[in-house]
Amino acid sequence: MKRLITPGIALLVLIALAVSANRILQRTLDAELPKLLSSQLGIAVTLEPTRTRISTLTVRTPRLVMGDPDNPALVATRVMVSLNWSDLLRGEIRLRRAAGATLMVNSSLWPGNDDPWPTDYRFLNPYLPDHITLESALYVFDDKHSYAFKRPQWRRKPPGMTLQFGYELDGQPVELAARLDSLDDLLRLARVQMHIDTQATDREESQVKADVDLQPGETSGYKLAITVAGAGMTAAIQTGNSSAWELPDTSSSHIPQLDIKKLLALADDYSAESTAADAEAFLTSTLPRLSLPEHSGRLTSNEIHWKNEVVLDATVDFASDDNGLKIPAFSARGEGGLLHGELDITSSETGWQLQGSAAISAATPGKSLAAKYMESSWLWREGNAKLHGRGQTWGALLDSMQGDIAIKGSHRGAKDTPVSVTAVLDSRPGEFAMDKIDIRIGDGYITGAAKLSGDKQRRLSGTINAHHVDLDFLAPEPDPQAQPGTELPTYLEILPGIDLDWQLELSQITFRDFIVTGTRASFLRNPEKLAVNALVTAQDDARLELQLLAGIAPGKATDVSLRADLTRFSFAHLFRQGAPLPQSRTSGSIVFDSKGNTLRQIFEAMKGTADLSIDHRPDDNWTRPAIPEDVLQVAGAARLVLNEDRITGLEISDLAIDSISQNLTGTASIADGRKPWLIANLESDKLDLARLSTFGEEDSTADTSSSSLDSLKQLWESQISLNASSMIVAGETLDKVRVELATAPNSVKIARLDFSQDKGSLSSHGEIRWLNDTATLSLEARVTDFKVREFLTDVPSANVAPLSGTVVLHSTGDSVASLLASLNGDIKLASTNASAESGTTPGEIDMVARRTDYGMEADIRRFRWEGTDLAGKIRYHNTTPPLVEADINGGSLSLLPWEADKSAAADPSDKDSGESMVAKTAKASVDMVGNVLMAPLRLISGPREAEPGEKLFTSTPLPKEWLGRYQARIKGRLDSVKSREATVSDLELSGSLLDGELTVEASAGKLNGGSASMKMNITAPDVIALTVSGIFINLTGDNSKSNFARSGYFDVTSRGDSQAELAGNLNGIVYLELGAGNLDYSKMMLLTADVATTAFQTLIPGIEKKPPELKCGVTLGIFKDGIGKTPYGYAARTHQANLVGQVEINLKKETIHLNFSSSSRKGVGISIGNVFSNTVEIEGPLTDPKIIPNATGILWRGWAAVMTGGLSVFGESMLKRALASENPCLTVQKHIHKEFCTTDNPATSSPLVCPPA
Repeated sequence: MKRLITPGIALLVLIALAVSANRILQRTLDAELPKLLSSQLGIAVTLEPTRTRISTLTVRTPRLVMGDPDNPALVATRVMVSLNWSDLLRGEIRLRRAAGATLMVNSSLWPGNDDPWPTDYRFLNPYLPDHITLESALYVFDDKHSYAFKRPQWRRKPPGMTLQFGYELDGQPVELAARLDSLDDLLRLARVQMHIDTQATDREESQVKADVDLQPGETSGYKLAITVAGAGMTAAIQTGNSSAWELPDTSSSHIPQLDIKKLLALADDYSAESTAADAEAFLTSTLPRLSLPEHSGRLTSNEIHWKNEVVLDATVDFASDDNGLKIPAFSARGEGGLLHGELDITSSETGWQLQGSAAISAATPGKSLAAKYMESSWLWREGNAKLHGRGQTWGALLDSMQGDIAIKGSHRGAKDTPVSVTAVLDSRPGEFAMDKIDIRIGDGYITGAAKLSGDKQRRLSGTINAHHVDLDFLAPEPDPQAQPGTELPTYLEILPGIDLDWQLELSQITFRDFIVTGTRASFLRNPEKLAVNALVTAQDDARLELQLLAGIAPGKATDVSLRADLTRFSFAHLFRQGAPLPQSRTSGSIVFDSKGNTLRQIFEAMKGTADLSIDHRPDDNWTRPAIPEDVLQVAGAARLVLNEDRITGLEISDLAIDSISQNLTGTASIADGRKPWLIANLESDKLDLARLSTFGEEDSTADTSSSSLDSLKQLWESQISLNASSMIVAGETLDKVRVELATAPNSVKIARLDFSQDKGSLSSHGEIRWLNDTATLSLEARVTDFKVREFLTDVPSANVAPLSGTVVLHSTGDSVASLLASLNGDIKLASTNASAESGTTPGEIDMVARRTDYGMEADIRRFRWEGTDLAGKIRYHNTTPPLVEADINGGSLSLLPWEADKSAAADPSDKDSGESMVAKTAKASVDMVGNVLMAPLRLISGPREAEPGEKLFTSTPLPKEWLGRYQARIKGRLDSVKSREATVSDLELSGSLLDGELTVEASAGKLNGGSASMKMNITAPDVIALTVSGIFINLTGDNSKSNFARSGYFDVTSRGDSQAELAGNLNGIVYLELGAGNLDYSKMMLLTADVATTAFQTLIPGIEKKPPELKCGVTLGIFKDGIGKTPYGYAARTHQANLVGQVEINLKKETIHLNFSSSSRKGVGISIGNVFSNTVEIEGPLTDPKIIPNATGILWRGWAAVMTGGLSVFGESMLKRALASENPCLTVQKHIHKEFCTTDNPATSSPLVCPPA
């Protein structure tokens, strides 16, 4: 127990000593420390009661004052100073840490003495703490100048130290950090090296670094070298003085490259936002007294840049003293000339006296310097300027100014534009006037005058007149580094406190192909109001009227109204066809209103409405009256979008766009610098896409396949959505259309494209992306119960059930054409609900398309469509012209839907069927070939010419361009082909279209119960040339009551560019044999039912009681230059009678002459003396032949002589023998074999025409 009590008593004693020691020390410091500090520093020191802590050697005082407490030289509050026990134990006193709330130092109140300055200050080292922190500090230089610092901190970092603090420069917070390499060197006044970093708060681009190197002179004085770097520029300063502790008296500064734009931006970073100072107050302020230290220096720069302008080798010599500033010489080198001049500002108690002059003399830069000026636009070659004045205030100095300026040069753009400027300053009492302003630009000129006048209220007024000036050369190039949007019109606030009154008159001003024929404008501002009025007239009687009114009342918000009235105004001309609607003129009004206390508040609150009428003429014909389809009515409510002090966009609400065929409503906004730039949410009750697409068309004849893709690639970022209740596309109406589209440079994304039609729907999404100049397309679509006929107008599908399935497409290319040519994809569409009850047939499209090295290939796995069921491959070769190859791998083809579709579409009033160009060309080509091939079979008419308007063959030129526009190779096999005219089985087909020549070969194993083969060749180097040959055996008429077999041979040629020319130039042979079977004479080709019935009832009396049975028939027709004859006659045999006759057809005149005679087979023998009692003669136009009454044997005899080529008696005898024979067909065949088959006609090689003996 005794052992525990002893240490406890010792501890209590130590605590008591510590507490009493603190109190003793505090009383000692309060009594002795102020005296000690006063004696050491030579200035009175006052301390408020201190608090000490022995354990940490810390002293605190609420307030420390040096000097007169009523007018102190130094004041510190909440002061704390600490020492270190280790230092004390070594017998040293060193301040380790100091802190305070505030510190104020007024150097002008610090006592001085005549003692020489020390040369070594290391005695201060113990009193410099390791760490000093303050909340704020204030340094007072004199009554007018003081500097405030925030959060200053001092830290020793052996061997040097750092200093950090914040301060405000023109209201802008700035952070500064300094690092000293050696504190010992500083204290002993040796070489000092310091590094300083400064930056405007929260503005990284404002950082400026400086390296300071201060060295003592060899005998006395010092040399100071400073290197500064900031905003991408550097500067080196060499200065000093031969005497110690004196300000520098000489200097040499060098800036290798000075960029004025960067320098101004840097200055802006160190300047806080503030409202403009009152110009009137500035003009009345007294000029500062320039009592400067004696100093002389030189500033040089290798290059000085101002935007695109460059000057080289700039030098400024300057000198200052108690009387002001002198620049005895400055010079610089430009591309066109050398600048040199001088400036003298003498300052005294009575104000300033200013005098200066400058001149430019022509010079040609050397080749080594020429590249430096490549970006320069202005080339000044000669000029001079003189200026002098004096005054005690800025206003008096301006009023006294006299001088003149004259300068000549040129502006370099697409061409060199000569420019000259002259002006004269006149010193009229109480005015600063610039008279005789004369600017010449090319062939145009600008003249005017300006003056600043008034005593109590200053007024700046002027006039500007311009004529025949092309301002394109002044249009700035786009700056990719520029901030978004445009600045607020701060020029409205320029020179606050000064009234403004300006008048502007322009004529024949050109800007971006927009010609201003006349402009009158005024700008008026006084303490009560601001008024800006402008009337702009342009080509084609276009007008634009602008009016800006603002009511100004002290202490109240300003009311502002802005109105623009347009009449036939062309934005497309103004923006060089960059407007949304080229070939358009806009009329209407735009009105804005606002209220606010500052310019920013006014524009933030600015709201308005637009009511515009846009007249769009795709034909660019402005002489005709407008039609309703040309006009769009646009209305909406708008407000401006601001970002800081820049106008960045426009928001439009309650948007309404109406025309006769469509309307749009919704909202839209554009904002420069925002992503996306355009956001639009649109709705519509009705849209006609075809009509809407004409808005914005420029030249429909131009090849836009590449340029349209380029325009998509260059689209700005946008986000557009559209909900349309109804939309017309290609003549078809779509319902519930939903579109979500996002565009950006190198990207177009369709997030959604959905619509419905009838009971079907389609939903899809896709994207186009670019890598360099190559676009990649991807598209996916899902189809549900869709009627494909609505969009595939070339494919009849009236009875095909709606299709469902998917379509996936991919492609790459650098143009629309190449994207289409390189499509890869998978299409799977099929009917799901076809049924006999609904009267629909199944349909299916299953194919894969892929890109190949030569172009594209499509593998059609199955194409099933209204009786057609095919498979095969199609290859597209990307050649010039394109080549298409098709291989058909079997299946069935039904032409019945196409034939029915063609018949239904034969309405002559239907001028626009919506068919594609390929379909129209194909149909026209088929019609051409078909009409020519059918012409030989229509050889049953007579000698009189057809009446006008009743032609069988049209004179309309046939389309032949397609022969050279495409190339094709087709081969394949079809199991069956069905049409109204024939049923074909085992069809082998091959054909080619190469170098403008079409060749087709086809053979059918079975064709209407028989077989057939055909060859055709068409060329058209200048005129269409046609060759057709073929043979058919035992064809039967499945589609009529006539079921007799037909066999024949044909080999014809022709030339011509229309159906009429081809028919009129027909040459060749046609051979026809008819077999046994029923004969429906009422449907004979080229004979109307009435004519055919009358003819056969005359030839075979009683035929109406029992239909005839044909036993045989034969004829051979020969064509020469469009005229066809049957030199060997025509013979037919029925169960009742024999028929013989002749036929002549003139395809040029489209007339026919036909004669038939008949003889009863009962009891008739073969005799030359037989008398023909039943004869029928038919003649007239091919389209309407007539029976000639009272035809006789005498007429027959004469005509027969003509038709048999002069064989007269023999020909008549042969036909009479044939008529009287048991089988007239055999008689005619023998005659053909005897007379024709012995010739060298190519048809003689046909076993059908000339069978072997």
